Amino acid sequence: MSAAEIKVWFVLFRDSKHDASRTSQMDIARRAGVNVRTVRRAFDGLKRAGLL
Repeated sequence: MSAAEIKVWFVLFRDSKHDASRTSQMDIARRAGVNVRTVRRAFDGLKRAGLL
């Protein structure tokens, strides 16, 4: 997993604890400290890994 995938996964994991997993890609990007485009690529990688 890339560093961006780990950051995005961590944000999603934290949100899932509070039933707030429906957050925008822009918010995920802001909280993970990455670009929105990077979030989209991270989603693709996480899907390929079977984590999403």
